[in-house]
Amino acid sequence: MVGLELSQTNQALSASARFAKSTIDALSMNLCVLDAEGTITAVNQSWRDFALANGTQPSEVSEGANYLAVCDAVQKSLVVVKKNSLAVEDVAQEIAFGLRQVLAGEKSEFALEYPCHSPSEQRWYVARMTRFSGAGPTHAVVTHENITKRKQAEDRLLQFAHYDALTGLPNRVLLRDRLVQAISHAERNGWIVAVLFLDLDHFKLVNDTYGHASGDRLLQQVSDRLSQCLRGVDTVGRLGGDEFAIVLPKIAHAEDAALVAQKIMGIFKDPVYIDEMETFVSGSIGITLYPVDGAEPELLIQNADTAMYGAKELGRNNYQFYVPEMNERAWGKLNLTDNLRRALERDEMFLQYQPQLDLQTGKIIGVEALIRWKNPILGVVSPDDFIPLAEETGLILPIGEWVLRSACVQNQAWQDAGLPFITMAVNLSARQLSQADVVELVTRVLGESRLDSRYLELELTESMVMDKAENVVSTLCLLKELGVKLSIDDFGTGYSNLGYLERFPLNTLKIDRSFISKISADNESGLISKAIINLAHGLGFHVTAEGVETDAQLSFLRNFGCDSMQGFHFSRPIAAKDFAELLATHDP
Repeated sequence: MVGLELSQTNQALSASARFAKSTIDALSMNLCVLDAEGTITAVNQSWRDFALANGTQPSEVSEGANYLAVCDAVQKSLVVVKKNSLAVEDVAQEIAFGLRQVLAGEKSEFALEYPCHSPSEQRWYVARMTRFSGAGPTHAVVTHENITKRKQAEDRLLQFAHYDALTGLPNRVLLRDRLVQAISHAERNGWIVAVLFLDLDHFKLVNDTYGHASGDRLLQQVSDRLSQCLRGVDTVGRLGGDEFAIVLPKIAHAEDAALVAQKIMGIFKDPVYIDEMETFVSGSIGITLYPVDGAEPELLIQNADTAMYGAKELGRNNYQFYVPEMNERAWGKLNLTDNLRRALERDEMFLQYQPQLDLQTGKIIGVEALIRWKNPILGVVSPDDFIPLAEETGLILPIGEWVLRSACVQNQAWQDAGLPFITMAVNLSARQLSQADVVELVTRVLGESRLDSRYLELELTESMVMDKAENVVSTLCLLKELGVKLSIDDFGTGYSNLGYLERFPLNTLKIDRSFISKISADNESGLISKAIINLAHGLGFHVTAEGVETDAQLSFLRNFGCDSMQGFHFSRPIAAKDFAELLATHDP
C-alpha cells in the first residue's frame, strides 16, 4: 500500500515537472533558473535557441553549467547603454555583477538593457534577474527578452521629438539643447557663440504660386544647402515655416559670424528647381552673440529674430547684427499692433474727406475718404505707420471693410440730405483685392448702404495691380460690371506694363503727388506729368492730380488738360460735417 502511494506521488511529481517544463518552454522570453551558487538548474527552449543564435554552445549555458562562471569568462566585446549614453562596457560582467547582488540578497531584482549586434541587424534585449527565497533553497530566475521593436519605436519617437519631419534638421527642442551645450562650453573657455536667425524672403509667394507641396520641396533644398555650407560643429535647425536658426559654437570674433552669414547668403545665388522650373529665393538673417546679446538660449534666439526683422526692413536679402535699439522698435511695433487690433471695437477710427475739383468748372465732383486713427494713449497715429502694419498683420481686411462701409453710408447720407451727388473714392488694399469675396463684399456694402454703384470709386495702387496682372484683370472686370469706377492711385511711382494698362477697365489715373510737388513747365516732373496726362487721355482715362498746393501747379495742370485735382490748394482732409457745409456752399 505504501509502495502504491509512493508510486502515485512520483507519477504526480513527474507530471508536475513535465507540466512546468512545458510551460516554461512555451514562453517566448529566454529563461533559466539558477541556484544560490549560480548553477543553472533549468532552461527553456527559447534560452537554448538564444544561445545558439549568439554563438554560445548550449552545453555552456544549460543545466549543470555555472552561469556566473560563463559571464566572468566572456571577453569584453559588447556595448551597454547606461543613463542614455553609449559606453564601452562588458555586458556579461554587468550581468554577473547584478546577479551576485540578487543572489546575495542585496537586491530583489536587477535589470539591464543592452544591444546585440548581428550581421543583418542590431537587436536589443533586457536582462532581468529576480531572487526567490522561501521555505526552500534560494534561487534566481534569469530572463533575456527581445525589446528591439520597443527600442525602434522609442527611436522613432525620439526622432519625432527632436528632428523636423520635413527637412530632417534638428527642431526647436534639439537646437535649444545644442545651444545650451555651446553656451556651457563657451562659458568655461571664454569663447563666443553666435546665433543666426534666417527667414526666407517672400516665401508665401512661392506657396501661393506653386502650391504648398512645391514650397516644401524648396525648403528641403534650402535645408540641404545650409547643411553643406556649415562646419561639423555647427547646428542648423528648422524652427517652423520658412524660419531656420544656426548655432555657431567656438568662434573667436564677431566677424566670423558675419562671414558665415555671407556664406549662407551665397547659397541663394544659384536657382532652386520647383517642378523643373527655375526659381530664385533669398533670405534675411539676424545675428546675436553670446555673451554680449544675452546669456539665455531663448533670449539669444529672440534677439536674433528681432535682428532678422531689421534686415527685412532694410530691403531683405542681407544680414544685421542685433543692437538693443531693435528691441525698442520691436516692442513699439508690438504695442502698436496690440492697440490696432482693438481700434475698431473701441471706435478709435474715423474718416476725413478731401474734395476733388473739376479743373475746368471748379466744381466739387468727388471726395476721397481717408482713414485716421486717434488712440487715447498713443495720440494721433499717422497712416504711414499703421497702414503697412495693418497690411502685414491682415488687420487691413476688417479695417478696409469698415472704411468702405462707412464711406458709402456717409455718401448716401449726404445725398439723402439733398446735397449734390458726388463720387466717393475709397482705397482698396492689396489684401482686399486678393480676397476671393471682394466682389461680393462691395456688392453687399452697396446694398446695405443703398448707395448707387456709380457714386463709388475704388482706388488701387499701381504696384498692387501689376503684381498679379492676369488675376487682377478678371477681378476688376467683375467690379466694373457692378457699375463702380476704378482708378489707379499714385500713378508713375511703379513700373506699369502699358500692355496690361490698356487691358484694365479703368476710369481714372491719379498722378502721384511726388511729381506734382516739383512741377514747373520745363522740368522733368512737368514732362512726366504731361506724358501721363497724354497717355491717360489716349487710353480714354480721366486724370486726377494729387497733392496740388500752389497756383503754379494748378495753372500748369489746367493748361495741359488735367481733368481734376485734390490737394491743400483747395482743402485739407476735413470732417464729414465740415465737408457737407463746404459742398452745400461751394459756388465756383
